[in-house]
Amino acid sequence: MRFLALAVLAGVGFLDSLYLTVSHYRNVSPVCGPLVGCETVLSSPYATIIGGTPNALWGVLYYLVLIALGVGLYRARDGALLLAAKTIAALGALAHLYFIYLQAFVIRAWCPYCILSASLTAAIIILLFLPGRKKTLKPIEVLK
Repeated sequence: MRFLALAVLAGVGFLDSLYLTVSHYRNVSPVCGPLVGCETVLSSPYATIIGGTPNALWGVLYYLVLIALGVGLYRARDGALLLAAKTIAALGALAHLYFIYLQAFVIRAWCPYCILSASLTAAIIILLFLPGRKKTLKPIEVLK
């Protein structure tokens, strides 16, 4: 069940990142309230890497891979798939920590879509790294 939850959380992250990616390429500002700094964050030099590719596009790819791994793990408990999911999620968590640092201390503005993505990755990390529920053992029948 937790691998299905992984796929669902990654699906929400995919939609979040896709919205920001489409906004970037259509050159429109995402819908945000007046008290947050979406435009400040998303127009900063830190919003794109590698030839102007928006970070959100990398997020789309990141979440697509996690969706595929979540579905694969739901269908077949494969150790290699689990290791891949943990590795990719850990790399995503490191990237999100860096982006949160940038928002807090360098850009000094917050993007709720970015915070949502970081929160989803934190939930995915918890799902993948916390031990699963142990099977309930049947009580021993001492006397018959």
